[in-house]
Amino acid sequence: TFAYRIVRDKYLDLGFTKMPQVIDDVRNRVIITQMLEENIVAGLDYLNFSVNSKNCKGALICAETTFNIMKAEGYTESNEREITKELDNKCMLRFMTGNAVTQIISLYSDYQERLLEDNLLTFADQEPYMNKILAMYPGYLDRYNYEHVIVDEFQDMTERQIHTLLRLNYNDEEHGVIHLFGDFEQTINPTFIQLESIETLYMINGVSDYKKQVLSSTYRYSAAICKELEALRNKGKELFGTEDQGSYLPLKSNKDSAFETNGNLVLNLSIGRKMLKQISAAKNIENIMYIVADETSKKELIDEYKCKEDKVFTVSEAKGRENDFVVVYKLCTSKANEYERIFSDDFSYSRAGRIFYNQLYVGITRCRTNFLQIEDDTKLGPNTINALKKLIAPLLDTDVDLFLDEMISDKVNYYFRALESFKNLDFDGTTDNLTFYSGEDYYSLSDVVRKINQYNND
Repeated sequence: TFAYRIVRDKYLDLGFTKMPQVIDDVRNRVIITQMLEENIVAGLDYLNFSVNSKNCKGALICAETTFNIMKAEGYTESNEREITKELDNKCMLRFMTGNAVTQIISLYSDYQERLLEDNLLTFADQEPYMNKILAMYPGYLDRYNYEHVIVDEFQDMTERQIHTLLRLNYNDEEHGVIHLFGDFEQTINPTFIQLESIETLYMINGVSDYKKQVLSSTYRYSAAICKELEALRNKGKELFGTEDQGSYLPLKSNKDSAFETNGNLVLNLSIGRKMLKQISAAKNIENIMYIVADETSKKELIDEYKCKEDKVFTVSEAKGRENDFVVVYKLCTSKANEYERIFSDDFSYSRAGRIFYNQLYVGITRCRTNFLQIEDDTKLGPNTINALKKLIAPLLDTDVDLFLDEMISDKVNYYFRALESFKNLDFDGTTDNLTFYSGEDYYSLSDVVRKINQYNND
């Protein structure tokens, strides 16, 4: 990363004796485990030490999460109140009883010292260390002064990151251009910054000539997906206010027509599981991904339904990815209490609520053409069920077979592969001479397009 480049340049000033090595989660957890064994923290679950599930967070995940919060925000022992609030936002606090939070915080300096002595740092350490160097050398970033800086997914950036970003190509003598691309309805980072805060930071740093541009058309989503997103956005404005959702225009799809179903939501888990078995067993589906809330649901899809491991993602892992078909599995069911709280009549704004709601939006926006969301209505609360039915068109039991026929049929997959093969060509008379091969047959691309247009019109 850019931060690590700076750390490598000035690592001796940070107290390292040789070039530090960035370690992975496995090695980091070994170090935390050793500390928790040497320093027993009352109020943590040692019996389920490494468990990380919806209803059980072991001692290891509690300590790791606390340390990561402190790294990301630059917190010390004096910030216990802020750390506790962040843990609550992450729904971790109920697994840390008594004075467990205080005890874990007190171990942080020793934890960082162990990493330093072994010339190790975690991924989360890179940015704080970079900021230390920038504080030591105020003019350090002037050497870069990039003409153009492009940032994707900027809605998940923190204030500290924005400050650093602005210093990469802006000083008293000259400045370049920063291009920020993001969608505030895809924010799932608990430390996210709002659009208005970014504008304030621009002015604080002397940047006044910025422009906002809003996406109004898309080549990724089908018209059906755009319709679902509009419903989610309107509900988001109702829950969180327009100023917190950022500015946007209703999306217009410029995507070529494709098979679209009359419903995408299945609340009967028994039916949903039967559909999953057929979808995961279909050998001709390559353009698909599955999105879940947590590692437990991911394991269920891989072990029980034999979904390919490289096709199953948690919401955070799915960001930046896209596919023609997306199956969202038990996203709300896995966090049933949180979603019931969001959709209740007496809901009051909270960052945690906003993040959970945005996960619905992220799930659907991974899809280019069609998606299926499977939930369990026996686990969901009534407010959640009613809200989901309004936001996502329910799939009638009588339409299940039709949905599966369209989703896993060869015709649909021929269509998508054909478009991918000839995406730079116009669909006019000349394409009659172009053929697309699949299986044992050759297909005229224009013929495929005509048939699907006719299908949709019918």
